[in-house]
Amino acid sequence: SGVRYDIAVEDPRYIKELATHHVGGYLKIAPEHTEEGPLSKMMKPGMGSYDRFKELFDTYSKQAGKEQYLIPYFISAHPVTRDEDM
Repeated sequence: SGVRYDIAVEDPRYIKELATHHVGGYLKIAPEHTEEGPLSKMMKPGMGSYDRFKELFDTYSKQAGKEQYLIPYFISAHPVTRDEDM
């Protein structure tokens, strides 16, 4: 389970609400990989969405006076991943 950060970045108010009232220290999200090739084959957004979500989440957590962290989930051996992607 986790948050669809790629959708959440479309409405920063959602991220603010989440960071302020609905996270108890840690939030799981699943970028799954960092390289564009595997991400596109997995039909996942690029790392730009993750970076933007992290920036907003960190900002709103700090504004709320909370020390909170993201826990990203990565797949290291997905079938479409090449050695160069690691």
